[in-house]
Amino acid sequence: MIVAGIGVLDIGYVAWISSNYFLQADSWVSLYESFVSFGLPYPQLQIAALIIFYASILICGICMVFNFNKLLWLNYAQFPIRVLLVIPSFYPAFYLLSITNLISSVVVMFILLVITEIARVLVVYKWQHITIHSS
Repeated sequence: MIVAGIGVLDIGYVAWISSNYFLQADSWVSLYESFVSFGLPYPQLQIAALIIFYASILICGICMVFNFNKLLWLNYAQFPIRVLLVIPSFYPAFYLLSITNLISSVVVMFILLVITEIARVLVVYKWQHITIHSS
């Protein structure tokens, strides 16, 4: 049940990002311009990688909701990327903490992000092994 909830959060996050950012035509232009202004080569490749990463989040979410554990290895691959790009699994809690200023320290928020992402990986790992052994 907890894993399905995490899956719903993943699906919700991709829907939230898509509705707030990717579905607006001028957002694509500003995203491209920000990648170009950052100075790294091949901004189209970087945008494609970002879209693929969000697609992998969506795929993981769907797999967790429907108890399909064959692609859950993506959770382990996503862990460092989620931490580096600051993409929290429990985004509603982080959003509320940021708008209410309950925790204003960036360091504390980053530590919470790392702790929650480690917890996510451990929960998925335990669930995956329980479902494998019960099959």
